[in-house]
Amino acid sequence: IRIAQFDALSLIKDSTLTVDMDLGAPEDYPDWAHSPRKLELSERLAKLVLAKEYGIGRLADVQSPRPVMASFSEDKTKVMVEFTDVESGLIVSGHDPAESNGMEVHGFSLGDYEHRTPAKATLFTRHSVVVEVPDNIDPAALTHVGYAYFLRVTPEKADLRGGNNLPAPAFNIRIVGA
Repeated sequence: IRIAQFDALSLIKDSTLTVDMDLGAPEDYPDWAHSPRKLELSERLAKLVLAKEYGIGRLADVQSPRPVMASFSEDKTKVMVEFTDVESGLIVSGHDPAESNGMEVHGFSLGDYEHRTPAKATLFTRHSVVVEVPDNIDPAALTHVGYAYFLRVTPEKADLRGGNNLPAPAFNIRIVGA
């Protein structure tokens, strides 16, 4: 569902997305897909609508980072994922932009929905993440890079955020040239 919601952004004119997978739910909460922390989610939604539709507040402060392109390195050992809506840079949860650069980011995978392999990823620049192609994977067979492809997402499993501390959405995007 999270991936379909992200994909809908490119199909629905003037749409936006508020990510809440970082809000989580207590371990024994029966509905793992819908956080009981509705106040935090409604505050995010309200700030996003106020900034986007009414110009109240800065949009950069209330948007989650979004991937816009993924491409192979020349030697096809890495996939570079470029993000937008990251005015103050990408961060690893719990760190500031300066210390986040070069840190490992959890939650990335390579492959399509049916055949995906977890992959090591590193925050490369303020606007990009580098995902390493594992040695046992043929790059010619790779078509997609994904993030937060888990049933139960936790901040430890998916820790990529914008400098505004909002989490990146779950996604599965096509690798350019694949």
